[in-house]
Amino acid sequence: MSLDMCKEPLLPDDWQKVPLSTLGEFFRGRGGTRADEVASGLPCIRYGDLYTHHDCIVRSFCSFISPSSAQAYTPLQSGDVVFAASGETFEDIGKAAAYCDSSQAYAGADTIIFRPIHSLNPAFAGYAFNGSEANQHKARMGQGSSVIHISAEHLSRFVVKIPSLPEQARIAEILETIDEAIGQTEILIAKMKKIKTGLLHRLLTQGVTEDGLTRPPCGEAPHLYKESPIGSIPREWQCAPCSALTEMITVGIVVRPTQYYVEEGVPAFRSANIREDGIDPSDLVFISPQSNAQLAKSQVRPGDVLSVRTGYPGTSAVVPSEYTGANCIDILISRPSKQLRPDYLAAWINSPFGKEQVLRKQGGLAQQHFNVAELRDLLVAVPGLQEQDEIVARILAINEKIAQERVQARKYKCLRLGLMDDLLSGCVQIPIADSGEVMANV
Repeated sequence: MSLDMCKEPLLPDDWQKVPLSTLGEFFRGRGGTRADEVASGLPCIRYGDLYTHHDCIVRSFCSFISPSSAQAYTPLQSGDVVFAASGETFEDIGKAAAYCDSSQAYAGADTIIFRPIHSLNPAFAGYAFNGSEANQHKARMGQGSSVIHISAEHLSRFVVKIPSLPEQARIAEILETIDEAIGQTEILIAKMKKIKTGLLHRLLTQGVTEDGLTRPPCGEAPHLYKESPIGSIPREWQCAPCSALTEMITVGIVVRPTQYYVEEGVPAFRSANIREDGIDPSDLVFISPQSNAQLAKSQVRPGDVLSVRTGYPGTSAVVPSEYTGANCIDILISRPSKQLRPDYLAAWINSPFGKEQVLRKQGGLAQQHFNVAELRDLLVAVPGLQEQDEIVARILAINEKIAQERVQARKYKCLRLGLMDDLLSGCVQIPIADSGEVMANV
């Protein structure tokens, strides 16, 4: 089948361009405070939920209010679109979600509700009001500095492109199918993460014997275990602090690191680049080769373990070979000795056994610094090298599966962005009779 793709941004003959003010009415949401929240009750959309939970269409709720406090909130009708009236950036201001259900639900304060009075498919509206053209309009209209605001008057000026109702429904159907694929992939990732958590616990407490099997739990075979400062561990293992298992533990650049930044040069890792499943190269900063030579103490080698100090303290990843000679900013650097595999050390610190020690050393406050001395004292249950290799292989295998699903999710999201641009602008029209074929090709 063929799609009618236009070379110029001309609107199809059967589409209209109309300001939102002609399609419905706007009014402010009202509501109480977070004190009104209950674990279960009447569903409510708070402005913050639009940034963290709802995406174009309301599919589930994360906030609830009691029936006794509902009169202070704005009741929603099916087809309403709820906008966030405040936000942190111009790019995200006015995030919107369409409420397509008919069940009782409410909107809270600092929201703007758009209620259509003319023919408008609610799901189409949810996507159209979050498309690139809508976002550009909202960014231009946003006001403020530390907190960005947008008004109903600003939103009413947005000129939306509207096809016929059947085409609106088909566009929404296509985009919802992509969203469903994204959702299913994210559910799969969440399930695999749970499997990984259970696997980690089993591997780091029971290990893997020479026959490739995990030992039975201590409760079933106590003779296979011994007591240690961190609890029962297999008899063949040792328990030792990181200081006894590493050649070096130091910290990256901590004194005015921004003075060394350049546009291009040697990569320098920050906390945001350290993830439990590896180094994230996005949003890297760079320092000059001269500064890197001057700061040789914090240069890294392949196999070094990097651990976050503040924010998500203890989160650790191993330096891959392509970053030989890179540097670090306010990150702990460990260089495992020959008796400890780097990936095993990173897995241990990332596990509940490592995280519990990190938080205990900080009094349970995750925002404090995780320092060199605390990492040196962190206890590790250490099997032999062959057993470490087997444990690491199993962890890396599930990490790889999770990474593959994340790649798939990113592909779906890129496809979604492209389809939103093409379909919501009218640049690509979907013949109504052929929309099923379009979905098959997607």
